[in-house]
Amino acid sequence: MSRRELLAPTLDKLGFLDAVFYENMAYNLLLEKVEELARKYDSYAQFKKEAQKLLSSSEPVFPTPALEAMAEELRVGEGVPNFLFVAKSKWGEAKERGIAIPEPVRRRVEDQLVVVWESWHPNRRAE
Repeated sequence: MSRRELLAPTLDKLGFLDAVFYENMAYNLLLEKVEELARKYDSYAQFKKEAQKLLSSSEPVFPTPALEAMAEELRVGEGVPNFLFVAKSKWGEAKERGIAIPEPVRRRVEDQLVVVWESWHPNRRAE
């Protein structure tokens, strides 16, 4: 068994995987959405315009297949057992209702727009 295979269950039992996953869920999701836009637009101006629309939206963002795969790999459960029923976990609620993106996360991603676009267009500079 590899170190990674041993480490994940140990961290999970201590509750660390869930904590890190939930803390970074909004950031990872928003960054993934912005990267999709960067791949789509060859013009930095058009990319920035579309990214600003996304960043200014107050609508919740729903998990993508990549985020769902990460949750599955980390074994983040959708239900939390209770005495009489299974309550939805934060992840179960996020899949059902979407994820609200906090303002500090929006600003953090907004500050990275140039880097994100240039990483998908390495021979060009954002202008």
